Amino acid sequence: MGDSYRVSVDIGGTFTDVISMREKDGYIQVIKVSSTPEDPSKAFLRGIEELEKRLNIHPNEISCLIHGSTVGCNAVVQGKLPKTALVTTEGFRDVLEIARMLRPSSYDLHFSKARLLVPRSLRFEAKERLDARGNVVTPLTQEELDRITETVRESGAEAVAVSCLFSFLNPTHEQAIGDALRQGIPGIKVCLSSEVNPIFREYERTCVTVLNAALIPVMSEYLDKIQKGLEEMGCHAPLYIMRQDGGCMGSAVSQKMPVQALVSGPTGGALMANYIGKLSGNKNVISVDVGGTTADVCMTTDSEIQIADHLEVGGYPLSVRSIEVNPVGAGGGSIAWVDNGGFLHVGPESAGSYPGPAAYGLGGNSATLTDANLVLGRLDSHSLLNGDMELKTDLAYEAVHRVAERVNMTTLEAAEGIIRIAVANMAKGMRVISVERGFDLREFTLVPLGGGGAMYVSELARELNIPKAVIPQHPGVGSAFGLLTSDLRHTMSQSCVSMITEDSCKAICSLSEKLTDDVLKLIEEEGQSSANVQLSASGDFRYCGQSYEIPVDMPLPLTSESLFKAVEDYHRIYEKRYGHCNPGVAVEIVNLHIAVAAKIGAAKLENISEGNGTEKAIIGKRDVIFGGNSYETSIYQREKLGAGDTIVGPAIISEYDTTIILWPGDHALVDEFGSLVIDYTQS
Repeated sequence: MGDSYRVSVDIGGTFTDVISMREKDGYIQVIKVSSTPEDPSKAFLRGIEELEKRLNIHPNEISCLIHGSTVGCNAVVQGKLPKTALVTTEGFRDVLEIARMLRPSSYDLHFSKARLLVPRSLRFEAKERLDARGNVVTPLTQEELDRITETVRESGAEAVAVSCLFSFLNPTHEQAIGDALRQGIPGIKVCLSSEVNPIFREYERTCVTVLNAALIPVMSEYLDKIQKGLEEMGCHAPLYIMRQDGGCMGSAVSQKMPVQALVSGPTGGALMANYIGKLSGNKNVISVDVGGTTADVCMTTDSEIQIADHLEVGGYPLSVRSIEVNPVGAGGGSIAWVDNGGFLHVGPESAGSYPGPAAYGLGGNSATLTDANLVLGRLDSHSLLNGDMELKTDLAYEAVHRVAERVNMTTLEAAEGIIRIAVANMAKGMRVISVERGFDLREFTLVPLGGGGAMYVSELARELNIPKAVIPQHPGVGSAFGLLTSDLRHTMSQSCVSMITEDSCKAICSLSEKLTDDVLKLIEEEGQSSANVQLSASGDFRYCGQSYEIPVDMPLPLTSESLFKAVEDYHRIYEKRYGHCNPGVAVEIVNLHIAVAAKIGAAKLENISEGNGTEKAIIGKRDVIFGGNSYETSIYQREKLGAGDTIVGPAIISEYDTTIILWPGDHALVDEFGSLVIDYTQS
């Protein structure tokens, strides 16, 4: 057996990215294989096979596997979930249907609600009740347990979610129902809200529990295929699944709690951007990960990735802590179209991987961002994957020309218009999570990722007045690299709604001790020693009378002093976000979160050799359109650039997984880690 490697696999809609990192020195190699949407496990296993075929890395040399998956998210969005039942408190059968009684757009006559996770025929009531303090009002009898079990059995459900009123304060009724179902219906998957998401707000808690129950069969089948395939190859490395909060979890845990990985797809990109920010000395980073369908925007402040507690997936609320991602419908496959008024639009509809952009030659005839870049010379027919995927310029030109005729433009004008609109859409998405929350983007660094991020970096930076951009090596597989930087992580949460007073502080501190014990037990079950972990705490705070919270970090162990300090921090964070605060108004804590993290390896980028001029890196020249003018532009092979080399735009820098576009006047410097640093204050 030779060297050992840490390997990450990130499955996208078009390509599956695989990165191997040699543990002794951090040497990184990248491969891409076509994704297999009908069965993503095939692309995963093929990627591992290609490591041996292309890079001579045998499966038994892999020491650790980390996987970012969209299997759960796809199943929810496409409605491909198994038959799932819900057991809830009598009188609350329709909580999923009533929801919050809110319309996202009050005057949209065509609005339609998301399909119900559980039809009414599979929602069953239990005669039991707790009050708002967790005290029993209506006892749960054995006769009622027998009736519930028989009803669920007759329904034929594969999985069942149990979500009773106020169970986050007292889980005994839920636990009794769960035990009865497991004993009475062997093989059925049972999820309790008091275990999955013990947080108040019964609608959101019920949604998360139902999603978790429905996803268990989906994720279990998927991971079983992968584990079986790896064993047949001789790979016995532990498999970790990316969580949406920026950590990862063991395969066995993910099969019990798949909802924690539901929207983990963009998480790796946020981790990569944060890593590059720390490496380059930039604490404030905003990243844009441009793939085939969307551009995912994330933000890091003071080297901390922004976390959200409320997301939406397929129209369903997901009250699980997640890295905050703002997706924008602008990617390489985003389709340009003209409305009835003659106005040009780009996205959100995408040509996908099949038939894809017109330039793919697979039958697509809609003009896309990829086609527009090809027409302008910013891409050439051999740009993708070092020429492994040939683009057809004539088909791209025809597609863009059809759009140009409808808006009375020349083909080149239409191509630039398509790109400007897409850039404006991305910039709007970036403002939503930054400028609209009081952050000044002049204090941030832009990190473009994905196959298309580096193509629009200069336009985005100028549009948003961002002074600097850092483009890491292999940005097209940034999400896959980000997986390698993740830690093993688990979080325990509990609602504890109360104002911060001396008396309430004692109860909150006691709860933090209980949650700490629980989370340490969980990390030990993953094979980690509790002596080698890092614990952290945070609370969700709000002004009394408000309905939504802001997370605030707190030191452990919790004390009365640290809780009152958290209130002061809340006022400060609130003022930064909204422009004002109310120090005279009482503050209450709503939820308490205790997280534990353990290192499962360290990702690192190796230093590159010193450069001796950029002439050797030039592999050709071609005419490229910038701002309506044609420039003879040098084409550079990125792998031939060394540390200290500088390039002045216009320039095109090509590498295996992306194309970097420098506009006229851009100044780019290659740093010691191979990243391109563009200083827009010099332009």
